[in-house]
Amino acid sequence: MSEQEKTIYVPAVTRLAVKEDSNFIFHSWLKSYRASWAKGSNPMRYVDKEIYYANQKEIINYILQTSYVICAHNPDDINQLFGYIVAEPSDYGPAIIHYVFVKQPFRNLGIGTMLY
Repeated sequence: MSEQEKTIYVPAVTRLAVKEDSNFIFHSWLKSYRASWAKGSNPMRYVDKEIYYANQKEIINYILQTSYVICAHNPDDINQLFGYIVAEPSDYGPAIIHYVFVKQPFRNLGIGTMLY
């Protein structure tokens, strides 16, 4: 089987996040960041749960004030989100990427790359 035949294609389109997306963005960012382990240890895993959630919500709120969020979604249903990217415009070159999240079933299918 060739590499091309192994590739699974998930049709997706992008749009700017809307207010109705905020619960998904906050919940997924909070949970996935706390559980992350890629490229070494994440010290957030060891912070008390209540302290982590209270403070991380403030950090996310602060970041979202100056950033934009682009969501990848099903082209037939704008409410079926696959993932998102949070980025802040920069005067010095490319945007600053704060966070990228893709739902587990849609990972390794090019959604994150499409958002970037």
